[in-house]
Amino acid sequence: DADPVIFAVRRGDVEAVSCLAATSGDILLRENKDGWLPLHDAAYYGQTECLKVLLRAHPGSVDKRTLQEQTALLLAVSREHFPCVRFLLESGADPDICSNNKDTPLYKACKLENVDMVGVLLSFGATANQRCGQGWTALHEAVSRDNTEISEILIRAGATINPPNTYSIAPLTLAAQRGLMRALSYLIDKGADVNMHTCDGVTALHEASKNGHKEAVALLLAKNADANKSTKLGLLPLHEAAQCGHHEIVSLLVSVTSRATLRHSWITPLHLAAENDRHGVVAVLLKAGVDVNATLTHSHSFRYADRRATALYFAVASGGTKTVE
Repeated sequence: DADPVIFAVRRGDVEAVSCLAATSGDILLRENKDGWLPLHDAAYYGQTECLKVLLRAHPGSVDKRTLQEQTALLLAVSREHFPCVRFLLESGADPDICSNNKDTPLYKACKLENVDMVGVLLSFGATANQRCGQGWTALHEAVSRDNTEISEILIRAGATINPPNTYSIAPLTLAAQRGLMRALSYLIDKGADVNMHTCDGVTALHEASKNGHKEAVALLLAKNADANKSTKLGLLPLHEAAQCGHHEIVSLLVSVTSRATLRHSWITPLHLAAENDRHGVVAVLLKAGVDVNATLTHSHSFRYADRRATALYFAVASGGTKTVE
């Protein structure tokens, strides 16, 4: 970049920046094609002393944004330049301004798992519950990284423990979905609702069961997660585990799933296991005494051209010889 201020800032030449500030003050407010000021470059490249000179000359520019709506604070956080971050906050930078893609400095610090940065942003008033892209909060981001230290800092600062995102997924559901045991245990201990569900009726137990996270399923059940809550599609956690072939999880769920609830389901876990040739699951279910002759509801049987109704028919139709046997 031929701009003398930018060149001096990137070199960290405080003397040159001071000289330019004294003789050509307006040059400090000249934007490049991306809407960046020398201030943004100083923050991005971690040049704290240059940053001080620039803000002394134009203190009102502290929250100026680039064309991507990035502030100097967000840029400093994204590059993990802690001295710049602290100085900007001390100079009155707003910690809650988000970029075009809805990243806030706090969200970015959580994404980088930078504990010190999270702490200083919160101490200067960053909003712990601010929504970012897709309705995620900083706690969603910390949990997605299985980082209980940052989760604790956020909750102590007032972060809500059950905030649903745009898809009504709470941090607990996210932890269960990904099998993040530290985060899952931590959130439960902090009082997260183990039976909270999404707009589709999906619970943390559904997600853990579907994705094969046996430890997560065991923990949720031990903490009174309801195995008899169905989704809007009428599926129980047992259905999810059976369909995906997780026979060990099926073993955990089958004893706590109500037979009456299963009888009222439009399809049984055995049907789903047979349809997907999950012979290991079929063996577990049959050993547990499920009804091998259970049929689909009449209305659902009619959805198939062959009017299939029994699990055996499903197994034959899918070509699962082991399952048929």
